Amino acid sequence: MKAVENIPAVITVRSTSKRLPGKCFLPFGDVSVLEHVVLRAKHYRLSPIICTTREQSDDQIAELAECMGVDYYRGPANNKLLRWSECCECFGLRAFHSVDADDPFFDGNEVSRSMRLLAEGDYDMVCPTLSSSAGGASVGYSLTSEIVKLASAATSVDADTEMMWYHLEKIPNLKMLVLPEVKAVPLELRLTLD
Repeated sequence: MKAVENIPAVITVRSTSKRLPGKCFLPFGDVSVLEHVVLRAKHYRLSPIICTTREQSDDQIAELAECMGVDYYRGPANNKLLRWSECCECFGLRAFHSVDADDPFFDGNEVSRSMRLLAEGDYDMVCPTLSSSAGGASVGYSLTSEIVKLASAATSVDADTEMMWYHLEKIPNLKMLVLPEVKAVPLELRLTLD
């Protein structure tokens, strides 16, 4: 299965991390982790948009986006849902796929499959496969901008929505699906940077 073109890949990234500070700038082959994630998105013909915060500590992320010629959005530090919602409004996105910058081995074909299911099934949200959620980090969430906007509106502006699925799952009549595994027995891997 080939990746579908023009899928907005919203790359969520901050430079502050308690467990591994500045991990998005760590070397990853010939580039940094964040550069690798952007290049991987482009390789799969996704449309990367870096989504970071307005914090001064993330100025370097915005500079990197500009150097790479990649769209970016800067929003609230703690309220990821509001940041995503504002990003969707800024770029006129109706739906997008979330890519965490600490998941350098995400699978663009799985991203395409997830987004296809989101559209064809008229879902609000397609969640990662169970193996991805367990640490495989192969695919994120496919979301409509409308469901993100609704969940964001239900939180206070300064709410910590890092674990955004908790807030999304509270939306009445949420139409969601967990992305089915491709393999009958998925590999047990942990491919995320902590």
